[in-house]
Amino acid sequence: MGNLPPAAPLHQRAEQERTQRGWTKEELARRAGIGRVTYNRLATELRPPITRTVHKLCQALNIDLAEGLRLAGITEPRGVAQAEHVEAARQAMEHAYRGDLTGTLQALATMQPEQLRELSAAASMLAALADEELSTR
Repeated sequence: MGNLPPAAPLHQRAEQERTQRGWTKEELARRAGIGRVTYNRLATELRPPITRTVHKLCQALNIDLAEGLRLAGITEPRGVAQAEHVEAARQAMEHAYRGDLTGTLQALATMQPEQLRELSAAASMLAALADEELSTR
């Protein structure tokens, strides 16, 4: 037999949580915002899943993100920190996109200086690329 897929422990934990809640696999996938095939691949895929998938699943099941990433076979500290930074930035951008100044400021207030610098750099790059794309249309 081959090696255990890296995310199999996360799949096993998710199955326990799903069963305790009385959810079907389809319901868990829907609540997490991932495809059922994506969810099932956690048990069989020979590569670790993308952090966004892990994050969505952890949110749906109230599993700590760092624990979920560890269970998914993503143990690189930078990967864990980056996933947390991306999620914080996503929340801030979601508020900003909706024009919610208060929510945006609250989300930014929770971020560390390093996260704010990363967000600022990413937002600048996105703005420049969007402007360039607009100029071609």
